[in-house]
Amino acid sequence: MDRSPTEAVCVPGIVGWRLVVASVFFGLVLAALSVPIGAMSPWSAGVRARPPTPGRQWHWFEPGHAILYTERGVAGLAISGYSMVPVPPGQEHIYASHYTSLEHSDVDRRPPWAVAPYIGKNEVVLAVASGWPWLAASGRERHETSNPAVNSQLALARFELGGQQYRVPYVPLWKGLAANTLFYAPFALGVLVLLSWARRAHRRRRNRCVACGYDLSGGGAVCPECGYLDRRASAVAMSGE
Repeated sequence: MDRSPTEAVCVPGIVGWRLVVASVFFGLVLAALSVPIGAMSPWSAGVRARPPTPGRQWHWFEPGHAILYTERGVAGLAISGYSMVPVPPGQEHIYASHYTSLEHSDVDRRPPWAVAPYIGKNEVVLAVASGWPWLAASGRERHETSNPAVNSQLALARFELGGQQYRVPYVPLWKGLAANTLFYAPFALGVLVLLSWARRAHRRRRNRCVACGYDLSGGGAVCPECGYLDRRASAVAMSGE
């Protein structure tokens, strides 16, 4: 139905609420994609290849067991590995000759995403978190020292690709995921604005409505299909008269 100029509807500018919502959505998609990219990226290959061989290690005691902890990391990937070793009550020392650097700590140095409960056995836990610029997902892998075949993955996808072992976590770290989404959203918004501008310019060159694409070859500044008033095209037409 045709509309008169007084009934014309002016669609908001290029940056409308739809583009803002879309940019947040694509920001979330990019934040999620940063998890496998960080876990499998070439720059993290050194950390993946030797997670048990750290530069520094710490140990401390908790009721019934000791924890020997190490960590490695690069941008986009962090790996925390530790052993939970049963010790008799009251024991205040531990002998570990195969560790080159072992420092005692009075506090738990593990990040929250790496902590696994002690179940009374000698276990090794490998915790992985990835995402960029902030860690956005985590997962853990644990096995018994006496029986390495008893292995369990907790929120961790482990697979081999091209002769390389990969561990990709998939439990969200909500604060990091939200921060990454806000980080990527402006970039997504910029791309969407450029695409929207290019589409509008293309439609204007073909004498079509920039809002819905309706053919305006018949003349008039108001689109008879959606009622959009193209102020720029109208101004150009008036200046040419």
